[in-house]
Amino acid sequence: MISLIAIIFLILLCSMGVFNYFTAKRLEDFDGCPPTASETVSILIPARNEEQNLTKILNSLAHSSFHPKEILVLDDQSEDRTYEVAQTLLAAGSIPFQVIRGKAWSLSSGMTGKNHACQQLAELASGDVLLFCDADVVASREAVGRTLSILNHYPEVSGVTGFPSQDTIGIREQLVIPWIVQIPIFLSVPLAFSWRTRFASLQIGNGQWIAIRKKAYEKLGGHGALGREVLDDVALARKFTQMRQPPIIPVLAAQDLRVTMYSSWDHLVEGFSKNVIPLFGGTIPRFIALIVWVNFLFFSPLWLLAFRWQWALLSLFLILACRIITARAFKNPTWAALSHFKSLLYLDFLVTLVIRHNLTQPIRWKGRQLKSATDETT
Repeated sequence: MISLIAIIFLILLCSMGVFNYFTAKRLEDFDGCPPTASETVSILIPARNEEQNLTKILNSLAHSSFHPKEILVLDDQSEDRTYEVAQTLLAAGSIPFQVIRGKAWSLSSGMTGKNHACQQLAELASGDVLLFCDADVVASREAVGRTLSILNHYPEVSGVTGFPSQDTIGIREQLVIPWIVQIPIFLSVPLAFSWRTRFASLQIGNGQWIAIRKKAYEKLGGHGALGREVLDDVALARKFTQMRQPPIIPVLAAQDLRVTMYSSWDHLVEGFSKNVIPLFGGTIPRFIALIVWVNFLFFSPLWLLAFRWQWALLSLFLILACRIITARAFKNPTWAALSHFKSLLYLDFLVTLVIRHNLTQPIRWKGRQLKSATDETT
């Protein structure tokens, strides 16, 4: 019975992956719907200690085939040369810009640092569409225009969010990151129509690249309405549905957007310590239960050998099919998908570090304490 359960769930996951691969909307598919001349877009970049990343994102935006109305960069109390670098790079281009020194943030503000920064940017923006973009993104020449094209093609929606390819520094990061930011979405959410449903749990967003009509954003209350929600992108997408507002369309954007989320393994552990538990379970016990389930399913070829080798072979085929099709959708190297068991062991190692971090240390990100060591973990 237990063997049959594992096989059935793997078939379901593999079927969802195949469905998404062939039906999910892709950013590059929207060249045929150019944005109207009256549409204007403000690109909003919250930046804290991002002097190393700003060169790539701002240079890529400067060469965009669709020029935004403005680029606004908020220096969120950086401890490096973020403000000066942003000023220098933007002044060398032809796009109107502002570099803003953000208002002071603290835990008592009732908002996360990013929500606080994004709200300030939105209040200063004058475009019809607010395109929130992380500083570690690199966009193609067509990315902005294609994003606006989707909004033009679907006037009934509030916005669009893109899921990029992930550039990584080391092998461990390459093996682990798909488990967190790609596999769960691609194998569990029917991207082609999830946004059309009224189920908040099926709504997803990616704050690395999310464009929202300004009127819809203001009606929602903006990032200020999210408070201390760490998963601001997911919460934003779900809030539209919860308030019976037009949804956010998710699209695959691996051809047009690249992101380098973390510069090292230590940086990755620190980053995921703040958001993985809220994303997968919300509490440590639920998170652990989910990871046990993941191990049960994705290590199944090994323990199924104790029952029937045919089942073990079938489960291995299904797992590799899931991994390869996800890798192709997000333009990841195939070798990382084929290194399945090694990547799963690294995931378990990361989970151990994240749980220990949440239990024993204050959660910090970019030098800021986000919450105490025991907040929202039980």
